[in-house]
Amino acid sequence: MRRLSVVCVACVAMTVAAAVVKASDLTIETVLAQASAINGTPAGKQYNAMLYAGTGMDNTKASILLCASLYPQEDMEGMVVSGVVFPGGIMRHARVLPDTPFTQCFMRRFVNQQFPPLPVTMEAFPLALVIDLSTGHASDPFTSFTKKSSRDAVTKASAPLYAPRPVYPKGAMTDRVTGNAMVLIVFGNLGTPVDVRVEKSSGDARLDAAALYAARHWVFRPTLGRQLSVRVPISFDLRHSCADGCAKAWEPVDDQ
Repeated sequence: MRRLSVVCVACVAMTVAAAVVKASDLTIETVLAQASAINGTPAGKQYNAMLYAGTGMDNTKASILLCASLYPQEDMEGMVVSGVVFPGGIMRHARVLPDTPFTQCFMRRFVNQQFPPLPVTMEAFPLALVIDLSTGHASDPFTSFTKKSSRDAVTKASAPLYAPRPVYPKGAMTDRVTGNAMVLIVFGNLGTPVDVRVEKSSGDARLDAAALYAARHWVFRPTLGRQLSVRVPISFDLRHSCADGCAKAWEPVDDQ
């Protein structure tokens, strides 16, 4: 029975890889779903372990530093990279979230790295990683929790990777308008917002619009099948506005 179980798991990995090879136009949703499926197989765990250990990713930190010098990045702690690795360690169908000049600069260099050789049983490997900007290290991007998970687990899963601060509208600054808004962000499969709305108005439509615009660009870890929500208090104050770190003030919605 044990041998049959191993063979079955290997078949899963081969089936996912075959589907990747046959797909002519892979979307980021498809790659993330396939990467999540293959990550649970022995072959997937073995290959990812090499990436997490830094194998074939020697230039990651250097690429981050170079691109940060060209395109200063703020409010970003990590990025989700995905793609398909083919024999020879070549990546195709590469995508990155968030999509900014900095992350695009990084991906142009990241995809040209020589990734580790694939296991002999695989024709292709759907890949998804979170890259930590402070270290350059790669890790599993997918959240893992259930309805019974602790609040700490939900809080960790809800932590934003990219939380751009709102820009104070010039007209509101000229009129010396201030206010505090509470924004709700609901995010799903891709870790990108699927619903953003003002739960508590700042009292000024221009400030509310600026808060919503920033919130729509937040990026979280992919949830794959489950939506999560966070509340973000945003303060527009002529002395410091949100520049002192309103992104750090987010909190997960209760009873998720």
